[in-house]
Order: sequence, then structure tokens, then C-alpha cells
Amino acid sequence: MFETAEIDEGHLEARDGAPDAPKLLHILLGEFDVKTLFDIYRPWCHTILIFAPNPADATPILAALESYDKHVVRSAVIMPSSSPATPAAFPADLVEGTQTKVFIIRPDGVIGAIVRGGEGVTECFSTLFRNME
Repeated sequence: MFETAEIDEGHLEARDGAPDAPKLLHILLGEFDVKTLFDIYRPWCHTILIFAPNPADATPILAALESYDKHVVRSAVIMPSSSPATPAAFPADLVEGTQTKVFIIRPDGVIGAIVRGGEGVTECFSTLFRNME
């Protein structure tokens, strides 16, 4: 697998178990649902968690993911709550509300890498998928 270093992420690092966060408001095509991070992970694909303060900050990362098979790589953008009525939408112990940070969760539920930006995602996946082309 792959891992990264050089980034001080507090308590989480590559090879740790994937984090969970309760009460995430899932918004998709006008429909709303409450989920946890564990609801998002799947054992057959890599899950890319993009913690971003707004959609514009997530766009370059999502663009970097476009070239990967959606059956192998899936993503979720997680933004801070804009309302006190929806707590825990941006786990403060994982990411500060003004940062953009990407957690790459392996299919086995372990953090494969913690990177910043689309370049970090591309670098990790170029190593992982190098022999699959």
C-alpha cells in the first residue's frame, strides 16, 4: 500500500484506523439524510474524505479524482456546519474549519495517506495504481 509522512496531523497518521464522525448531514440532489463516516466507507474501494471549508476548495481535488474508476475510488466532501443545530459536521479533532485536508481510506478501513490538495492524491494513487494500467 502507500503512506505519507512529513505532515503533522496531531493524533492521526497513515496506518491508523479510519476515523468516524456522527451526525453528518448528507446532502445529495436536494435530499437530506444523517450519516456517519463509517456509513461512507466500503470494503471494496478506496474512500477519499475531503475536508474543506467550502465547495470551491474541494473542486481541484475532485478534478484529480476524475480519472480513477468510480468502482475503485469514491469520494465525500465534508464541510463545516453552518448551523449550531447540526453539530459534529466537521470533526475539530481531525481538521480545523479553515483547512483543506484529504484522508485516503483504504478498503480495509485503515488510513492510507493524509495529504493536501489534488497533487497529493495524484502522487499517492500513481504509486498505488502504477502496475494496474
